[in-house]
Amino acid sequence: YLLTQNVALALENMRLREAAEENRRLRQALVFRQRNPTGEVIPAEVIGRDPDQMFDVLVINAGRDVGLLPDLPVVTTAGLVGHIREVDEHSSVVRLIFDARVSAVVQGSRAHGIVSPMAGNRFRLEYVDASKDIRIGDLVVSSGMGGRYPKGITIGVITDVTVEEQEPLFKQVVLESKVDFWGLEEVFVLKPGGG
Repeated sequence: YLLTQNVALALENMRLREAAEENRRLRQALVFRQRNPTGEVIPAEVIGRDPDQMFDVLVINAGRDVGLLPDLPVVTTAGLVGHIREVDEHSSVVRLIFDARVSAVVQGSRAHGIVSPMAGNRFRLEYVDASKDIRIGDLVVSSGMGGRYPKGITIGVITDVTVEEQEPLFKQVVLESKVDFWGLEEVFVLKPGGG
């Protein structure tokens, strides 16, 4: 009897932990909603990954049923994940930012550049004016140019800055995303207002 009681308590504990985790995620969704006041923030669960293990697409459990459209941005509280590529009735395919180029700006110095993928969670910020004061630890966010991603979404934190002799006009900037692309369970789709 004691053993079954222990199992029941352990299960209840697991359920409570999962409920607390869900609560935390919903609170994060609320934070997003405040940041995206004119639009809608749609939480979705990751229900599939790229079978080729190339990790450049995810499948989420939201689709036309909640008004999703191609090209809508997909984020987590840690930053930019990618955008909706295909929409079905109850699911959508998300294209991760690994094979995209994103117009970005460094918070603080306001230096502009283009983010392109390197290996893992690392990205390169290209075409950054060498005269700009950029430091390790600076945050890189989407600039809003190009139309796909709204302004101000975190892309990553700068981990390396160098000026190369053969390219003295530009700084070589490396940044790292805090998004756990390989362990994502839940994401948020940003739907603009009036749509």
